[in-house]
Order: sequence, then C-alpha cells, then structure tokens
Amino acid sequence: MPEVVLFPETVLILLFFALVIVLKSDTAALYIIFTAVFMLGILKFFDVPYIVVRSIKVYFILLLFLKALINESIIRKQPFITFGLKPILLFVLITVVSAIINNVSVIAYWSFIHIPIADYLLLLAVLNLKIPQKKIRSVIRYLVILFLIQIPAALFKLAIFRNVNTEGGGIGTIHMQEGSLSTILPMFAIGFVLSAYFYKKKTIYLFIVLGFVAFGIINSKRAIIFFIPLIYFIVQYLHTKRANANNFEFIRKNIFSKLALTVGLACITFYAIARINPTLNPDRKIGGRFDLNYIMNFSNDYTSASKDNNLLKMRRRYAPKYFYNLLNGKGLDKLMLGMGPGDVVRSRFLYPDQDPMLTKYGVRYAGRLGIIWFFMQVGLIGLFFYFYFHFRLGKMIWSLYKKNPSIQYQIIALGFIMAIFTFFIDNLIYSTSMLKSGALMTTYYYIAALLIGKQYRGVFEPRYENDEQKLNF
Repeated sequence: MPEVVLFPETVLILLFFALVIVLKSDTAALYIIFTAVFMLGILKFFDVPYIVVRSIKVYFILLLFLKALINESIIRKQPFITFGLKPILLFVLITVVSAIINNVSVIAYWSFIHIPIADYLLLLAVLNLKIPQKKIRSVIRYLVILFLIQIPAALFKLAIFRNVNTEGGGIGTIHMQEGSLSTILPMFAIGFVLSAYFYKKKTIYLFIVLGFVAFGIINSKRAIIFFIPLIYFIVQYLHTKRANANNFEFIRKNIFSKLALTVGLACITFYAIARINPTLNPDRKIGGRFDLNYIMNFSNDYTSASKDNNLLKMRRRYAPKYFYNLLNGKGLDKLMLGMGPGDVVRSRFLYPDQDPMLTKYGVRYAGRLGIIWFFMQVGLIGLFFYFYFHFRLGKMIWSLYKKNPSIQYQIIALGFIMAIFTFFIDNLIYSTSMLKSGALMTTYYYIAALLIGKQYRGVFEPRYENDEQKLNF
C-alpha cells in the first residue's frame, strides 16, 4: 500500500481547519487528540506516516495552549495556572544548554523536546480552559471506551494475524516502538479499574481486570506476572487506609489478610501465565507443563546475560552503571548535560530505520529504560528536573486524594496514583514505553489536570442528589 503523501497546499488547508475547530470547540479538539494517539496503530496499518499523526496531536495541543493563554492572560486578565512550571522550565533550560554544547540540530532538538513537553502543555491548557463539566464527562467516557476496545482489538489481531506484538507496529489499536507497552498499558488501566472495584464492589470491574491481564498474556509479556498482583495489593491497601483513616487498629489487622490474598493471587497468576506462555514452560507451547526450575533458569539467563562484554545482550539491571561510567569517562559536562537532545531518539529524519541506541552504543534491551533515555541526552541534571516534576505531581494528587470527600474523585485519584506508580516503575526498571506512548502520557496529563484544577473538581461529583449511580466512568 503506497504511503500517504500530503502536499503543502493540503497541509495549509488542514492547519486552517484545525484552528477553526479549536476556536469553536475545546472538546472537539480533545476528541481529535485522543483519537489520533489511540488509533495510530490502525492508521500505521494503512501506511499513514507516524509523523503526520504525531504532528496532529502536537499541533492541536499547541493551539489549545495558546487559546487558554490568550483567553486568560490577555482577554480576561486572569492569572494563568502554571502547576509545575519551575521544574519544567529548568528542564527545558538544561535541554537548550545541552543542545548548544553538543551542537545539536533543530530537528534533533525538536525530535526530543516534543516528547516530554507537548503533553505538559495539554495539562496547562486544560487547567486554564473553561470547559463545561458535561463536556469533560463526555471526554472521560470516550477515554474509557478507547481503553476498553484495546482488549477485543488485541484478540481480533491475534485471530487474524496470529501475532499481536510487533515492535514498530501496533498493539490493540495503539502504535508502539517497544513490546513492553503490552505490560505497561494493562498496568496503567488496571490501576483505575481496581480503584473503581474496591470503592463500588462491582464484579464487572474484575472481569475487566482479567481482560487486561489477558491482553498482556496474548502479547507474550512475562513481567505482568509480577506487576499486576503488586498493583492489586497497593490499591487495596491505599483504599483501606483512606476508608479507615482514623482506625489504625483496623488497618493493622487487615494488612496481613490482604497481603496473604495478594500472595495467593500472585501464585495463581504466576501458574496460569507459566502454563499459557510458551517461553515459560519446557514444552514451549500453550498449555505446557509447569516447571519452576525451568522458569528460574530462564529468568536467570534473561536478566543476567551481560556479565561478559557482549553489549548487545546486556540486560536492564546493568544499564545504569554502564552508561554512568560511559558518560563519566567523556567528561563532567557529558555526565551533567548528556550527549545532547535527540542523541538516541528514533526518528526518520535522524536515524531512518535504525535504533540509535543500538547503532551508536551497541546496546539493545539495556538501553530501553526511561532514565537511561533521558540521562544519555540531557545528563543527570535534566534527568533530575523531569522526574522531580512527576514526584511533585504525585505528592499533590496524594494530598488531594486524602482530603477530597467525593467518592468519584477518590476513585479517579487513586487510579491516577497508580498511574504515577506505573510511570516510575516503567522508567526506572523496565522501558520507555509509557514515556513514548502518546496514548498513555496524553491521558496521564489530561486526568492530572482534572484532578488538580479547582474548576473541574465538580466533574467527579454526582449530578443528581443522593444518586451516585448516575455517574459511572
């Protein structure tokens, strides 16, 4: 199928229509943004260039941000809400200094900076736009649908193509560069679903959790064995602590029973996935025998394959030390500011059909950590400011979660706390999947804006007196 080609005249017309859409309706723009990032896997199947869809997202976010800035600061003369601006500005400053020192091109700089910054501008836009609560609710419901359809989409692709996990392709309807998204997406979604389950006690939420677990299993991701029971325990513990904030004896007595339940759930999940996943059983097939020794030997080989000098086989746990020594050996400026923005960004304009981490440094899996991705490009200082922002965001949401009396607010806030947990787990020890996923990070910042923004707090309140069932996300 020939690749889609857009002529300059066509691009100008589309940009004009995008501007009209944003001026007419903030909600329509949000729908377009989320449709673009969630359907990129399908659009790639029809050879729509990745850069086109990515540009649609960034352009609409920039327009929304500028609209909010002009409306609030210039027209209405109101203070512009800028949560987390200081660490983000310091992060951007470091990227500029790093780019200058390393003589980075404009294309290389843009290829890097739009990944961590574009979605932050969406947060600022939503915080400052006066979007009606009814419209906000409709966007939330649309997001729920976009997440839920990933399960049947993955099953459909498995039935048709016999392979749903293709790096550089798609998973469900979402585009991915790394197969680790098959683990991170279920983790992200399950945090919210379990939060809803523990507050509302509806069995349907458990079936949805099983659906996302199946999503990870059919995509052949083993890490889900360990992460999902951990998320279950944390959500249950935090919910119990919030619901019984003044009853410390109740919390102390229940923590052991909940821990035992989590361990039991982990064992069942471990056994089931070992039988279903061909790589985890000695028969190398679905339904193969359960052999703990085989699994332990496989795990040891998988995680410890780099004690020799073969960088291609280096595993994640060796990466921080290796790359620290690498940049430290190049000088203090490289250690603090990195090799420059865009140094290891996969882009058709920089490294067509190549993985720069592999071609430049000879490292494959070990280079797929978010902290390594940032460290190599903007050094220790840039790495610190970016993750400090997310730490502050988590601290803010945790404080609001403990104070807000609305059950609906608590459900979303607890789910978001687990989204932050997933963000740090992924970037620190697993991959760059969440960081590079437009679907997850755009959703992440959008929900953060709703939880932080005072004008949107009512979104999570029942619309009818004494009738919380009317509001279901």
